[in-house]
Amino acid sequence: MSEFFSALGLIAPYYNLILVVILFFLFLKLFATPTKNKSIFQLPWILIFVALVIFIIEELLTILRTAGLLDIPIHINGFFELSMIIIFIYTLFLQKEWIKRHGKINHKTKKAVHKSKKTSVKKKIGTSKKVPNSQNKSSAKIRKKKR
Repeated sequence: MSEFFSALGLIAPYYNLILVVILFFLFLKLFATPTKNKSIFQLPWILIFVALVIFIIEELLTILRTAGLLDIPIHINGFFELSMIIIFIYTLFLQKEWIKRHGKINHKTKKAVHKSKKTSVKKKIGTSKKVPNSQNKSSAKIRKKKR
């Protein structure tokens, strides 16, 4: 059984690198696709892509170390992993702040739900419907005063 784990330890970085290269091209496709909605917040995806590039560098160093072509200490991997974790945590905080400022979007109704401290306000996104004068409260008050 120990031969299996040693063989798995030798081949696993290659499989990781192949899967991550596929993911790299999927990210490039994501960034190249034009978006219809310009209010999409892509900065967290860009930061996750940066973490992916750091992971690719880490895997390449691991493969070169395993092949004997590079002689660096193994604790260098910890620095790469720490930077990836920091980027992920920062991405979560960034997304939380964005949701706090801009609210959540219900994609079924195309309405943004903005949360304020006192009440929640629902605002229609993408439409600028004019309110008829009969429904406008201020114009109704003016008509009452004229009578």
